[in-house]
Amino acid sequence: MRKITPMILVALMLVSVLSSFDFAELEETEVIEDAGARAGADAEVIAITSPKETSCNQQSCRNEIKVGEETTFSAYIQNAGDADITEMGYTVTVYLSDDSGNPGMIAKDASGNDLQWSNEQVICSNGNFCAFTSLAAGATLDNGKHNMQSGRTAAAGGGSDFTWIPDRGQYVVQFLIDSPDDVDIGNDAQEVYVSVVDWY
Repeated sequence: MRKITPMILVALMLVSVLSSFDFAELEETEVIEDAGARAGADAEVIAITSPKETSCNQQSCRNEIKVGEETTFSAYIQNAGDADITEMGYTVTVYLSDDSGNPGMIAKDASGNDLQWSNEQVICSNGNFCAFTSLAAGATLDNGKHNMQSGRTAAAGGGSDFTWIPDRGQYVVQFLIDSPDDVDIGNDAQEVYVSVVDWY
């Protein structure tokens, strides 16, 4: 009798637990939507093409910039979402860096100005003020590599490239996209480590 009582209690507990399950709900098949594309517009910095990232090993470094060498900025920017981007701007910022490539404070030019350039009118509905009126889903800005430029209007025939005349040092260059249409801000920025050397 002593062994039967615990077994009866376990059986009652199992019946109680199993009666609370809705077996019809367990048999339903739920369709999981494909998450490959994002619902909505999604501006994404795919790659920074200029300046190229400096990479070093024990012997030497590649893609270093020479002091005083005029440097422009370019990148591949894509709409990774499934809707058009109708408004977008971007900012390029040059930060001072340590030996490990960690960004510090914003670098300054010879006049003491921040090394930061912005263009809030890259994409907008008015073609007289912006270079582009929209960016279709899956498309890249400028059909590929885009040179980062200041206020670019159709009437003025285009803007001027963001230009940096670097001093000797180590820097982190950040490209940041700003779009109110964006559904994923996690891919709106990219950074590259850049070393500027005096070769003379």
